Amino acid sequence: MVEVRIRGEYDDAAQKLGEVAFDEAALDRLIPLLSRWGVADEDGATYDADNMVGQFRVSPTGAYFEITLISSDD
Repeated sequence: MVEVRIRGEYDDAAQKLGEVAFDEAALDRLIPLLSRWGVADEDGATYDADNMVGQFRVSPTGAYFEITLISSDD
C-alpha cells in the first residue's frame, strides 16, 4: 500500500487522502476517480483531471504519492 496525500499548489503541506495498492492500475485510477466525484478546496474552487497532477514525494520520514491541485487562474 502507498499513502496518498492531496494539496493545493500553494499549500505548504498535503493532507492524507487514504491508501491504495502500490501498482500502476490503482495509481492510474486516482485522478480520474477524484475528477468524477469532484474536488473542491476550502474557497469553493473546483478541480477536474486537467487541474490535478500526481507524483511521488520523498520526505525525511518516508515517501508518498501526492496529488497537487493546480489553479486554472494561472
